Amino acid sequence: MSVIQARPYQDRMITDIRRAVQQGHRRILVVLPTGGGKSVVAASLMQLTAAKGNESIFFASQRELITQIGNQLKKIDVPSRTIMAGVDEHDGFEDRVDVLCSLVARDTLWQRAFKRNKMELPKADVVQLDESHESGCPTYVAIMEAYEKSIIIGWTATPCRSDNRPLGLWFDTMVIGATYKELQDQGYLVPVKVVAPDRPDLKGCKVSRGDYAKGDLQKRMNRDEMVGNIVKE
Repeated sequence: MSVIQARPYQDRMITDIRRAVQQGHRRILVVLPTGGGKSVVAASLMQLTAAKGNESIFFASQRELITQIGNQLKKIDVPSRTIMAGVDEHDGFEDRVDVLCSLVARDTLWQRAFKRNKMELPKADVVQLDESHESGCPTYVAIMEAYEKSIIIGWTATPCRSDNRPLGLWFDTMVIGATYKELQDQGYLVPVKVVAPDRPDLKGCKVSRGDYAKGDLQKRMNRDEMVGNIVKE
């Protein structure tokens, strides 16, 4: 069996996720910065799941990510099916009966299975959800309820919601894959130079849902002394 060549922190992530499962956790939130190689870890988890004869699904809203993970699975000779608008889900595995991995576009499944009842939900012992800070949205709530007996692994680079609802409503533990500093120190991400305007006067600015109201904030920020400094920098 071929194995994906993972970075040290990616190997650590896989170990930490498996440990969380062994400890009895069924809803695991995994935090990894953009550029950390989510597709490598996700494909490795699907390979490990399939090696035990169990089925798994990766849900994503971006076609590019589904394609990336599919390519990773091909590298290690793990067959997978894709359920996504405009894609022949049977392409490449018509004669194989050992397909245990499914790559599914979230919106496609929502339309076909939940709204139109044109397909049955794919079976899965392990479900991976991309962009899991959106877990409170109707599509992900429906998916998590439909797979309530499965282990659910949620992926995000930003473990917080704009409405301040805690992700603990949907997950019972969290695995920190790596920090931005760790990835920069190891040369996987480039160092960042932060350019910012002068500190604005936000005294008396209205607050909505725990954050500054957009209208009030816009008035404070769209001033010559603020925008002008950005251009100068």
